[in-house]
Amino acid sequence: MEQMMREAVHSRRNPIYAEAYAAMLRSYDFWKLYDHIEHSNMLGIFKRLYWDEDHSADTQVKLSIDLGVAERTLLRYRKQFVRAFLYNLEEVHGEMRSGDAGRVASSGRR
Repeated sequence: MEQMMREAVHSRRNPIYAEAYAAMLRSYDFWKLYDHIEHSNMLGIFKRLYWDEDHSADTQVKLSIDLGVAERTLLRYRKQFVRAFLYNLEEVHGEMRSGDAGRVASSGRR
């Protein structure tokens, strides 16, 4: 699933990834809001894992050291990122099927 998330970001102009990219944008907005409310840095970790191309081949150990979190904590965060993405993907898919494509298209800000 994480590979699909990375591919959606890096192939954002490919129509095959339109729904996944819209879900990634919504996830990005969610983690941005989460950071504001919780005074955390989840968006920074999310961006490092899925938006930065330079770090896609980094090992779990290197990522945890670079991000300053334990390996188990990073694994827990990754599971949360995937769950948020899947929720947003279901929402986007439902909107596309119901014909509410205008709402989906308006989320493409980045």
